[in-house]
Amino acid sequence: MKGFFKSFKYAGHGVIKAIKSERNMRIHICMAFYVIIAAIIARLGAAQWLAVLICCALVIGAEAINTAIERLCDAVYPERDKRIGAVKDIAAGGVLVCAVFSAAVGCIVFFSGESLANIAEFVKTRAVLTAAIACTTVPAIIFICGRKRDGK
Repeated sequence: MKGFFKSFKYAGHGVIKAIKSERNMRIHICMAFYVIIAAIIARLGAAQWLAVLICCALVIGAEAINTAIERLCDAVYPERDKRIGAVKDIAAGGVLVCAVFSAAVGCIVFFSGESLANIAEFVKTRAVLTAAIACTTVPAIIFICGRKRDGK
């Protein structure tokens, strides 16, 4: 049982390492945060929540796998090589595909009549809370653009 919990600990360290060292991971984390806030405001139904959460997990997970592939390629073959470059490009392309389709799902979910109406009502009736949410963009940008905290 002890080894079982150790695997979670190591996996958690991997997530933290990816967040600290990869700007794209920080972008995906921030986007997931704002999508979840929007989902709360839009008062999504269970199926819509399921779609949104699966998309968030898919993009963040794909970015983690891409990061692992890039690091492995750099460790195994640090010199510049077309084949390694192709592997890295393909892995990054996988993240792009996940992100584009997740954005499409987001458009379907959030630009429906009921979701838009709920968001519009929230903005109109809760101006202070809307402004507070908007103010979180500054710390988010600092989080995303901040210097690398952990080397590759």
